[in-house]
Amino acid sequence: MSAQNTLLLIVGICVFLIVAWTVNPMVWRVQRLFPSATISDLYEGPIVPAFLHPYVKNPNDLYENRYLNIEISDATVDLNQLRGIPWCFLKLHRCRISDLSILKEMNILDSHCDVYFDDCDISAVPHTQFTPGFYSLPKDPKHFTFDKPP
Repeated sequence: MSAQNTLLLIVGICVFLIVAWTVNPMVWRVQRLFPSATISDLYEGPIVPAFLHPYVKNPNDLYENRYLNIEISDATVDLNQLRGIPWCFLKLHRCRISDLSILKEMNILDSHCDVYFDDCDISAVPHTQFTPGFYSLPKDPKHFTFDKPP
């Protein structure tokens, strides 16, 4: 192997390691669904490359191995699009929401995950998804704001 090929191999491995260490595939997935989203990786655990965050679990994690802080603005959001995404904080600003059922499935009331709504339109959410003890049917579903867990 020539010196030039060896150098190219070493540079290629270094670039791969830098990308693998810093890029989380779950962040890519959310970014593909919502290009304007702001996403922070809050992973707490052993020093692990970002591409392994979805697979390396910390048994003492307060957020139950959910580590993404996601902020979405001015978009139509079906929360089922976030199924399988390990988010712990979800902030929705001026979004149109069509489904809240995943929040019940996640047992959002008993988890340490939080969802914040800021001036969101939830008029498309079926009325059957609003129940006492969960989110109540708001007076103005076109401008729903809720900044604390249900």
